Amino acid sequence: MRAVLFLLLLLPTVFAWGYETHLWICEQLYMGNKDLRGMIKNKTLFLEGCNAPDNVINDQKYHNCYFAAECKEIDTGERAPATLHYFDDISSCFNLSYFSCPTLDRFNQTIKNKDDYNIGMAVHYYVDAYVPMHQITGEVYFSCHKPFEDKVDAKVNSRFWTVFQRCTFSFPCSKSKSSIRKCKSEYTDVISFSYEDLVKIVVKTDEEISAKLNIDKGEYGYLMRRTGLFHLIIEKILRLINKFT
Repeated sequence: MRAVLFLLLLLPTVFAWGYETHLWICEQLYMGNKDLRGMIKNKTLFLEGCNAPDNVINDQKYHNCYFAAECKEIDTGERAPATLHYFDDISSCFNLSYFSCPTLDRFNQTIKNKDDYNIGMAVHYYVDAYVPMHQITGEVYFSCHKPFEDKVDAKVNSRFWTVFQRCTFSFPCSKSKSSIRKCKSEYTDVISFSYEDLVKIVVKTDEEISAKLNIDKGEYGYLMRRTGLFHLIIEKILRLINKFT
């Protein structure tokens, strides 16, 4: 059974998206939003800020975003392809009163500065809220978490891809800023993430950044692949290849 999950893991000392993925997201925002491009006076500083939380600030313990509540059994087989902000199917289990998202707190603090470097850092914090496996717990870092993110990093400059990672995990069950207690139930499933999911994150980040900076949203049609029959066939072939490589 393959469920398509897009969840987050609280793991204080690990990185989130890889270096290349963060740069790719920032590059797309810079290219796709002309108002943001006009606001940024020094692109180099902006791009340096995009990875500063990991390689300068080193505050990875705050780069998580998770729901934490006692929850009922979750049938991961019923989960539809989605990113975190579409998770309506877990609303009966998790609710906003049990929502803890330190990385979005960091985003809200950082974006207030509105200089090139801090805008880059704010982008980093925001997209970290959408890192796969940063809302689950109990997985093994080197056999689940890191390989998953390495796969995305390796694919980020291409299209027609989906990455897969088989993991055993649980969900967090008590709200805490520093530690969590996992639910008794444990799931073993294949977590997947696609190019389309990454584009959704770019668009979602643009919406939030634009609102905070009071600028118009960008246009990201250039990131969307064509939908002709030939391209759909090629996409399916490449995804099959990706699945077994």
